[in-house]
Amino acid sequence: MSHHGPWYYIKSMHSGYVLDIQGAEDGANIIQYTPGGGDNQLWQLNGTSIVSRSGLALDVEGAAHESGTNAIGWTHSHGAENQSWRIEGDKIISTLNGLCLDIQDGSTDESAAIILYEPVYGGVNNQSWQFVAYDG
Repeated sequence: MSHHGPWYYIKSMHSGYVLDIQGAEDGANIIQYTPGGGDNQLWQLNGTSIVSRSGLALDVEGAAHESGTNAIGWTHSHGAENQSWRIEGDKIISTLNGLCLDIQDGSTDESAAIILYEPVYGGVNNQSWQFVAYDG
């Protein structure tokens, strides 16, 4: 997946919803939502960043190190550690703090918040994600 390659939904294997920048606004929370093909739901890997088609990057709010911190969409700042991620199996892990993308409280509700939390391994859970090619 390169910056000039195809776009992807990042789909929860737990809920079936996809990562969405709420309201498609800079600084907005990342939530899970029904896939609709909006620019705030389509993503590419760009180096170690994960950048939406709207130009906002997946970001750790406030560059925090605490479990429970919100994932947000923020202006893409190349090389910022709070926008740097690694993929390990079905986990998306922040290189800033070692925490992974997590659906808050394991919710299967549309619009549930995406936070960063200590990785939990073993089976599909609310931290399990897959990149699904967008065919629109």
